[in-house]
Amino acid sequence: MLFPPESCYLVANKKVMAWISEGLPWMDEADRSLVRRYLPWTRVVEERKVEWRGDSHDLGDLLIRHQEDLVLKKATGMMGLEVTLGSACAPGAWAAEVARALADGDTIVQEHVVPGRYRLEASDGPGDGTHPADVIPVLSPCLYDGRAGGCFVRYHRSGRAGVIGASRFGAVENVMVAAR
Repeated sequence: MLFPPESCYLVANKKVMAWISEGLPWMDEADRSLVRRYLPWTRVVEERKVEWRGDSHDLGDLLIRHQEDLVLKKATGMMGLEVTLGSACAPGAWAAEVARALADGDTIVQEHVVPGRYRLEASDGPGDGTHPADVIPVLSPCLYDGRAGGCFVRYHRSGRAGVIGASRFGAVENVMVAAR
């Protein structure tokens, strides 16, 4: 059995990701550069001003005006649950989700990043062979005692993009291993 340390939950809470994206006082320029390179613009949803694309915005107004560019996620949601992709949502439903997020204080917003495709060898079941599949995976690296242990991966068999979560969106959950 594996028992993760209690501190690992800090990484699972998306508010931590938002705080790091916005920048914390202890971060130096190297930290901020690393975050800009690998983390999409992410903020905790609350009534306030934010910097986005070089301008200051009221966050609530920004969420409504730039629906197509944004994604809302519950801070403690996982596996694609409680994710609202602005570009895939009717304006009225998006406005209702924005109002809920502003009232509850339990949501982050991220700038939507168009995912990349990846070719992998997939198996359809207990057979002997594999076949190439072009998918848009969500990778979750596994670390054990500070060492890489592989990746948990989720993707849609059809190769389509969108919210990826097995229990609600029909994605495949699997383990990815390196080819030797």
